[in-house]
Amino acid sequence: MDNQVSYGDYKITDATLESVTEDSDAYKFESNIRVLWSTGAVTNHTQKLDERVMSVEVTDINFDGRDDLEIVVSTGAYNIASYFYTFDSAKGEFLEYMSLDGAVSLDIEKRQIETFYKGRGLGDMYSIDRHVFRNNIWQIVQQERQDIVDDSLTEAGGPTYYIKTLEDFENGTSTKKNLTYYKVESLDEEPWDFIEVSKSELVQNGILK
Repeated sequence: MDNQVSYGDYKITDATLESVTEDSDAYKFESNIRVLWSTGAVTNHTQKLDERVMSVEVTDINFDGRDDLEIVVSTGAYNIASYFYTFDSAKGEFLEYMSLDGAVSLDIEKRQIETFYKGRGLGDMYSIDRHVFRNNIWQIVQQERQDIVDDSLTEAGGPTYYIKTLEDFENGTSTKKNLTYYKVESLDEEPWDFIEVSKSELVQNGILK
């Protein structure tokens, strides 16, 4: 038993993309994960995904002091997603811990994650999810969404109206929701100036009832 490698006595020394094959727009991905154990032993693990992989990163997603994996994949023309893997000592392999859509920003010190997902290439429509690590799990605490309310006036040279929804959560349950309305006079000129407006302006223009 003295030679048995216990969970946690390791470090990921290399995480590299080994091979990608494409068949009718379907991607087959394989990555080699090199693990160095405290005993000096070295083991190699292969992760496979049927998605287009952008990068393989080493992180500590569950704050247990042990190396975990983040595999970032492409999910379209302008969006990405992240798959996180932790090591399962019983099975001797890395298993999926969770996945998140959008560009992931992880704040280790604050134990927070923010994801940004574009609604379209322009970036004027988007969603942001904010999570915190509590009671040894990740919990969503806030969702921010911005969408177009109506763009019929845009084609006639008028402004584009947007609605932003900010929703707070506690233990997975929605606790508060705020709606804010904006307009952009022209999408032809960047950077866009999002001007906050009252709901009555949208009603007056026949966009909302």
